[in-house]
Amino acid sequence: MDIVSSVFSFDLPLGPSTTEWPRTVYTMYRSSGVEGLSLEPVSVAPAVINVVAVPWREKMAAARIVVVPSRAIEEMKVVNGTIYLAANHYPLPLNISVAIGKEVFETQTLQVVQPYSIQELDVRAGRLELVARLNGSPALGAVVEVIDQKNDTLTMTADARGSTSFLLPAGSYRLIANLGNETREAQFAIRYGQDLPLSIEFGSAPSQTLSYSLAIAGVIGAGASIWVWGRLIRGGRRGNLASR
Repeated sequence: MDIVSSVFSFDLPLGPSTTEWPRTVYTMYRSSGVEGLSLEPVSVAPAVINVVAVPWREKMAAARIVVVPSRAIEEMKVVNGTIYLAANHYPLPLNISVAIGKEVFETQTLQVVQPYSIQELDVRAGRLELVARLNGSPALGAVVEVIDQKNDTLTMTADARGSTSFLLPAGSYRLIANLGNETREAQFAIRYGQDLPLSIEFGSAPSQTLSYSLAIAGVIGAGASIWVWGRLIRGGRRGNLASR
């Protein structure tokens, strides 16, 4: 691009390998009809921290990640479980908290050793693996809310396979799933390191098998009681007649 100013800015993505990160800017210019080439070092010192749930090493994309401010941090942004920052000196100690809603469930200190580095912060969690189905087929677009005991909520949408996954601190939760005008609810508890599968069905009435079984058992039980009492009454009458 042609630049007519002595000051300019540009954006470049930070790839998965630090060797791909920009360290030098090459500029070509023309002055008084003469072309020249300038080589300048990039004046920022970036680092990346991925906040991951163990043992799966998945990024805590839905969690709220809070970093205590520091005068050494020049720029910082948190996106989908990753902390991007530029600092004016390293090593850099970071105080990082991970929360679901307002509730902080883990706080750690991480030492960022050097610029142009990618590090991971391990966070204990459990994983809820939810599958939503519509009449037996994947329920694409089902909206799933997981609510903790303090009413903090995480919301995700089921993918083309009807699947969604939540990384959560250990505890008890309530789940609400919506698809169109249908709603399903469930309650569950999860432990650290646990993979918890859960399936929700839309498009058909919730199963009444247990209720029907209990009702049938009640009828059978009542019938058996009537039969037993009938035998006792008849037996009692025969005994009375015999005694006469």
